[in-house]
Amino acid sequence: MEFSTLHVRQGRPCPPMPSSPVAAVVDELAAQLPDRINQPRLITEGDQTALLEALARVPDPRRRRGVRYRFAAVLAIAVCAMLSGARSFAAIGEWAADLPADARAGLGLTGRVPGPVTIWRVLVRVDRAALETAIGAWIQARLDTIDTAGHQPPQRRRRVRRVLAVDGKAMRATRHGTHPVHLLGVLDHARGVVLAQVDVDEKTNEIPLFSTVLDQIPDLTDVLITVDAMHAQTAHADHLHARGAHLLVTVKRNQPTVHTRLKTLPWKDVPVGHTTTGRGHGRIETRTLKAVTVPAGLGFPHAAQAIGDHPHLPSDQHEQEEDRGQAPPAT
Repeated sequence: MEFSTLHVRQGRPCPPMPSSPVAAVVDELAAQLPDRINQPRLITEGDQTALLEALARVPDPRRRRGVRYRFAAVLAIAVCAMLSGARSFAAIGEWAADLPADARAGLGLTGRVPGPVTIWRVLVRVDRAALETAIGAWIQARLDTIDTAGHQPPQRRRRVRRVLAVDGKAMRATRHGTHPVHLLGVLDHARGVVLAQVDVDEKTNEIPLFSTVLDQIPDLTDVLITVDAMHAQTAHADHLHARGAHLLVTVKRNQPTVHTRLKTLPWKDVPVGHTTTGRGHGRIETRTLKAVTVPAGLGFPHAAQAIGDHPHLPSDQHEQEEDRGQAPPAT
């Protein structure tokens, strides 16, 4: 974790401060705004206004007495500075100090610019969940605007199902700190955009927060949700079924009954639906996918289909795996 030593005007050093925890919220915001119509897009005055309006919905934890700067303006400084590459309180403060007068006015600053200590005091007390929601709403609105501007009427294009991935991620900048940050996010497969995320507390895991993060997305009707084996939970299937969504989940031995029943399905009699060949982990691997309608009584609620993933190694690589005492990947 990075640390910065700052100095106030009196020359007295401030205590070392860890890198901004807001990095857990906006660390990858630059990648969240892809080029939607193959042309670079600048953030307009309307985008700035929309950002300030979104950040104004975040509750201000400060007392009214002694407040010098608008809360939304301080948050806007942090967001824009981190979009520009700042990754510490000191860097955010330096970025704000270098702003020209017109840029300060665009961020809602009418007088002095808040220093890094002021920014630190604000950000360490901000409601992270509310900030994530506000920034996510601003990103989604801007993407919708760009998509609308570059939209062309489709010509008998086949219907494409919306696919969202729910997955957790440990924030690299906080991994070795006292309180590492772990986020559970919802990623749009087609856009590559995180639509929602929640902080996973150290005393819990991703499972109880599955419905919480998906509740941030208003409409999941006919949406396909992909998850890893951790989320092969019957409660998750019930939740998505109630919201009209579909679930694609990997089943491993954490669900032994379902896993055994899936392995006993007549896969040899099922035709291959798709084949792909890839290189990774020092080997070439061919994978075949087979899909079959599952019978009632599989042991997992609302189950309709099963997909078998069958990896195959070339014979020489298979022998090398056995020589090293490693078995080939399991089905």
